[in-house]
Amino acid sequence: MATITIPTILAHTIKFGLRRGQRLVEMLTQRDVVKDSDVALWALNADIAIMTESDALAWRSALAQLSQLENVFSFTLPYYTGPVTEYAGAAPVVNGALVAGALHFKADGVTANANIFKRGDYFTVNSEFKIVTRDANSDNDGNLVVHFEPKLRGAVSDNTVTVIDTPAVLMKMKQPAGGWHIRPRKFHKINLDAIESI
Repeated sequence: MATITIPTILAHTIKFGLRRGQRLVEMLTQRDVVKDSDVALWALNADIAIMTESDALAWRSALAQLSQLENVFSFTLPYYTGPVTEYAGAAPVVNGALVAGALHFKADGVTANANIFKRGDYFTVNSEFKIVTRDANSDNDGNLVVHFEPKLRGAVSDNTVTVIDTPAVLMKMKQPAGGWHIRPRKFHKINLDAIESI
């Protein structure tokens, strides 16, 4: 597996969100039942801005390499520069080891009495990309509790530092194809359709 560097994404539209392995099944009794699965992956579909051929060179190279599904790329949401609270202090540090399946953790090491996260903010912990599901404010000692989705896939050690300013998710293409549309005058339009790599 190789991590391929992709150019900066200047997109017309980006669809980014969680895709879960759940499915809805209608029973003979006319009741809906959700069949649960532990799988929850981040999915990305981005229409990259139309560019000239010279601007498209790096994209064509990256897409050709990403057509090999063992290759991945690191995706950071464009224009996301940290929590909406504009908190700029030290990143939260996990306080106590976490087990797979956790949906919250205690943290310390942040500025006391500060608004750290608003629900909807992003972070990574142990290379896992997460979305905050409740506002998180620190107490007088710089401690807080962070609630998030999706649940942890693996254990996290005590004193692991989170990434809050440029959280990234490792992704791969959904199909073993890397292509682009070429329009008159050699303008290129690229669609990036990817899923989290675990």
